[in-house]
Amino acid sequence: MQIERLKDIIQSANMNFLFGSGLSRPYLSTLGEIETWLTDLNTRPGLNDVERDILRCSIINEYLQGVILPNLQGKINDDLEGYYDETIDNYASFLHNIGILLLQRRMNLCHKTANLFTTNIDMLIEAAVRKTKLEFNDGFAGRKPAIFDEGNFSKMQSKVSMHLQKFHEIPTVNYIKLHGSINWKYDEAIVADDDLDTVKKVMDAFATIPFLLDVRSEKQKIAKEKDGQSPLSPSDIMSHLVSELKKYLKDNEIDHSLYLSALKTYSEIIMVNPTKSKFRETVMDLPFYELMRLFSNELEKPNTILFVGGFSFADEHLSKITLRAANNNPTLLIVVFAYQQADKVLIEKNLGIEEGCQNGNICVLCPEEYKECNSQTNDMKIKIDNIDSLKHFDLASIDKFVFQPIVGSIS
Repeated sequence: MQIERLKDIIQSANMNFLFGSGLSRPYLSTLGEIETWLTDLNTRPGLNDVERDILRCSIINEYLQGVILPNLQGKINDDLEGYYDETIDNYASFLHNIGILLLQRRMNLCHKTANLFTTNIDMLIEAAVRKTKLEFNDGFAGRKPAIFDEGNFSKMQSKVSMHLQKFHEIPTVNYIKLHGSINWKYDEAIVADDDLDTVKKVMDAFATIPFLLDVRSEKQKIAKEKDGQSPLSPSDIMSHLVSELKKYLKDNEIDHSLYLSALKTYSEIIMVNPTKSKFRETVMDLPFYELMRLFSNELEKPNTILFVGGFSFADEHLSKITLRAANNNPTLLIVVFAYQQADKVLIEKNLGIEEGCQNGNICVLCPEEYKECNSQTNDMKIKIDNIDSLKHFDLASIDKFVFQPIVGSIS
């Protein structure tokens, strides 16, 4: 897809984004196989309650260490500190460019609002927006504590000139966390836990557990034993973890109450847990249901564009909503940035569009295709500097090779 076509669409489209955990790499881990392991654990036979809870805590601990705890002040891993600053800067640059696009679009009839949907539960974008002057709406209103209400996403910000008494709309990004967030807690309503007190309680609770399997090390161990002789499936890893746990329990006693307490504390974070059945577990939970409905409704609006990054559509519910909207709304365009060619194949499989989609309105772009379409030898009106250096569609590359050139051409 040529960048000039994207520019023309952006000028008059209802603009939406869907971001997944891939855009926060390498600072934060992606879910990887955690979702599959937890799903496997829920149905695996031959385990008693104690064994199941130890395994569940071990897998959740991997999630805590890779995704949740790095959001705490002072818990930034020294090896990843540079990546933290880099990731925040990348998000800030992206948000800055979206603000300019909203402000300078030529169609005055379009609202100056974009929706940024995400399945991420971290606080990186909240940290990044502080570096911009962009109006940012995360659904919370009020003070100490701010209260969450999905109705806040329907509000628009405006400013009045002191001399001419004219109103103009302020560019705003709605930030909609479809799976909740580590700074959400329940106190008669969902309120902002900006100090991450609940996360700190979870960290302390897991610190009291005397034994947890190191899932990452065990995975590396079994991979080394197999020496590449056959692919390592999530089921293989789970079977290995079960075996190692049973060996440990033969010679050691554990206090089951510590694991139960840690799991109870962990459940106080208002978020969707990473299991395949997550939607069935939360569909009756009104906030999550309403946020999913909001995502679906936005895709049903005429002349809508959805940019997707860092997301493979392995989430079955979101993939179904997205595909249904594409089939029902021929004026919807979905542009998915695939990290590399192999990810393009996976995304098309997860969406079920290997042979194309009904309206031909889902475009999965890998870097090589984008470079070919936008080669500077093709008499391009928009100049993309150093496009030959594009290797992967990570956050920095999406911003640098797609949105920055569009902003430059409009400005």
